[in-house]
Amino acid sequence: MQALVAGQVEFCATGHGQVANMYAKGKSTKIVNLMQDKCTFYLIGRPEIRDIAALKGKMIGCTQIGAETYAVGRLLAKKAGLDPDKDVTLVPVSGMATMVSALENNRVQAVMAWQPVTLKLVGERKGVILAQLNTSADSARHFGSPSYSFSVLQVTDEFIKQQPHTVQKFVKALVEAEKWIGSHTDEEIAKVVTPYFSGMAQNVVASSVGMDREAFSSTGIVPEQGHETAVKIFMDAGVIAKPVPFDAIVDNSFSKNANQ
Repeated sequence: MQALVAGQVEFCATGHGQVANMYAKGKSTKIVNLMQDKCTFYLIGRPEIRDIAALKGKMIGCTQIGAETYAVGRLLAKKAGLDPDKDVTLVPVSGMATMVSALENNRVQAVMAWQPVTLKLVGERKGVILAQLNTSADSARHFGSPSYSFSVLQVTDEFIKQQPHTVQKFVKALVEAEKWIGSHTDEEIAKVVTPYFSGMAQNVVASSVGMDREAFSSTGIVPEQGHETAVKIFMDAGVIAKPVPFDAIVDNSFSKNANQ
């Protein structure tokens, strides 16, 4: 996201809440495509941790303080009856590889992880799923809404003004990919993407796709309810202080055009 604002890249795949946080800090950018409309984080505990309540006095690994993993981790702790400021400690452990290492070495007792590392940890009996959020039912139970605008494509306002045709072409390609995902099997998708996940078996990637399938958007269009959910989670975590208007950070016109 820093590279995007600095003009070093033109597009950024990130979290909806992060875009809202940037806006709250005075940096206006736009979401032009929704890739996932459910949260695909999993709260994974060490094998001896049986539920979220057992994390009292423990440490939960997130990517960084203020990130989406941080905000969702705090919410899950609070929903389980824990005080996220006193009963648990959110620890920044960076990306996938270091997250796994931190859990295995007991530097943290749980992590906010994602696929395919989630299934790898579970399959190797190095972790247990304490919470998953990636279906409409899961989202409604944990967030009070079946929709959560989660993984999005972010572009600067300046680039949209300067290169609207480039943005449209890129979003068109994304929407075609989103529809391709919806029309192909888990195994067909895994065959394409497994080379990007070093050390992951293709069958694990296929199972991961299956678990997250309901979260994949088929249109790329951000619903207002999903926006409100993402903003509320960041407000509850104390990352942003007040609501961020939908139109301030969302431009659905490119995805709508791509669907036509």
